[in-house]
Amino acid sequence: MRWLSFLIACLLFKSTWAQTDSLVLDLQAYLSVIKKYHPLILQGDLLVQQGEAGLTEARGNFDPTIGASYDRKYYLGKDYFSIYNSELKIPAWYGVTFKTGYDNISGIYTNPERNVPQNGLAYAGVQADLLSNLYINKKMAMLQKAKIYLSISETDRALLVNNLIFDALEAYLIWSRDFQVYQARQRAFLLAAERFNGVKSAAIIGELPKIDTLDAYNQMLQRQIDLNDASTAFINATLLLNQFLWKENWESYSIDTTVKPGTVDWSGYLDAQPRMVADSAWLQSHPLIRQYQLKLNILDIDRKMAIQQLMPNLTASYNFLSRPIGDETVSAFSFNNYKLGLGFSMPLSFTTGRGAFRQVKLQIKAAELNLLQKQRETYLKFAASVQDHYNFLRQVGLQRSIAQNAFRLLEAENERFFLGESNLFTVNARENTWVNAEIKLIETNVKAVVTYYKARLIQNNMSN
Repeated sequence: MRWLSFLIACLLFKSTWAQTDSLVLDLQAYLSVIKKYHPLILQGDLLVQQGEAGLTEARGNFDPTIGASYDRKYYLGKDYFSIYNSELKIPAWYGVTFKTGYDNISGIYTNPERNVPQNGLAYAGVQADLLSNLYINKKMAMLQKAKIYLSISETDRALLVNNLIFDALEAYLIWSRDFQVYQARQRAFLLAAERFNGVKSAAIIGELPKIDTLDAYNQMLQRQIDLNDASTAFINATLLLNQFLWKENWESYSIDTTVKPGTVDWSGYLDAQPRMVADSAWLQSHPLIRQYQLKLNILDIDRKMAIQQLMPNLTASYNFLSRPIGDETVSAFSFNNYKLGLGFSMPLSFTTGRGAFRQVKLQIKAAELNLLQKQRETYLKFAASVQDHYNFLRQVGLQRSIAQNAFRLLEAENERFFLGESNLFTVNARENTWVNAEIKLIETNVKAVVTYYKARLIQNNMSN
């Protein structure tokens, strides 16, 4: 074998030239290109970026804000009022907002309670919710949910990538299987063609009856039909494989039937027991199960918000007021100069709060049941896949013995045929049995590997 580079997606496909000048697509190189360039991988990255954008948006609710307003009325030579307000607000956790500002109000028609010194009045203070919305409020809930949604987007990406890698791997294994079946059918056809020519020559010189020529010819035609079917299956498998091949800039890449699959080392899957333990420890970190747990966390936030609706509203604000601007103590604040505010309200029956709380509790109960069901369902699917794999491991061993025995019987029948103790019909039957056994072995090998990776897919363990 002589090695060359197979340029696909920036020289990432390592391939080989066989003696027949056929390019070989290696499994690991194939998977590495998919992980780097497939659009679904990029789509998964976008899901995470959307989650990050949502988290940034939720954090914006705690951004400081600054604002100012100016309102003046001057009519018929009279300064009715001139009102200027500016304020800086800094939202904090637990329903607390810090603020500072400056007011300047003048004119002949102003509300007396809003009178301030001639140069205006500065203030600094705090506003807080003391009962409802203290432990959790809408802004806090939005931020907590945004963090959870980011985690959900990460699990979505993990599931998406996991399923993509499995589908791509399965397509490659089917492609490899159909290529091997095609090779087996091709060998069988060449054997039938060689036998037909030999029987024809022997019939011409009278060593075999001419009827054997027709039998050999029909056998060759049947092998040609089987070869055509195998060729079509390989072409279709190649087309299926092409949907996973991409290059940079989302450009699709297609291969044709001149590209052959690399040699798959079945020993790692078939000769040794797989390191898969059918326990439930991995369930806790499984992305799908994690999604159900995260959705429960979101409902728990809703539950806390519903509890707040069962509490009265009590708000308090306290602002330190500055001394008149222009005095020696221009920036001095004193407890003797302040503005205090209290507000209280509550519904008489809390009907809305009780209804919301009950609804959330029912949603949590349903989500918990869904979580238990999904854990059980996922575990049983994994256990069934492990059993399928173990079964196919046993089947591979049995099928290998069948193929070996069929080949020995064929050799023995050929010896009997050349000694004149058998006939062409029996030889053809033996050969068909051997060819079918070889093809069955190829298919069973692939099924064993597919079930191995199916169990790993359920475990979310397709990364290596």
